[in-house]
Amino acid sequence: MNKMAKILLVALLAVVVASCGGRKKLQENPGVSAEIGDTTSGIDPEIQAYMDANGIVDSGRYNLSDPLSNKTIYFEYDSSALDPESDMIVQFHAQHLASTGGSVVLEGHADERGTREYNLALGERRGQTVQAVMSALGASNSDVVSYGEEKPVSAELWQNRRVELLY
Repeated sequence: MNKMAKILLVALLAVVVASCGGRKKLQENPGVSAEIGDTTSGIDPEIQAYMDANGIVDSGRYNLSDPLSNKTIYFEYDSSALDPESDMIVQFHAQHLASTGGSVVLEGHADERGTREYNLALGERRGQTVQAVMSALGASNSDVVSYGEEKPVSAELWQNRRVELLY
């Protein structure tokens, strides 16, 4: 990697980490209250309140009734930025890992568009974005691996733009 690319990568990470500073932290153990709750949605009332307060709309990509069951984080085309829904899922995993002291491998992936080198770099940036959020929330024991376009899971391109959390 040349010197300019390293400088740009460090600058990108600095911006991501700096943007994490003002994050609201989700409660450590959101629980379902028997007195409060919408039993029709299946989403914990505290999670729903967090979603409402942060403008998070359920896209249907994630199981929001059990955030830790989502071990795949999806990204938009040609992007390594987390949308609010994905960010919330990453926060739950970060809190879980921070409280258990566990470690995670973050596998970055891309769809087949672009060159092999570009997709490897994009998968790396996606993994580093998730890693930066987790580190900011105390889950610092993670490794990033990029597979670029090499391991597609679907013919649907959006499903290949992902980071998989392996722990």
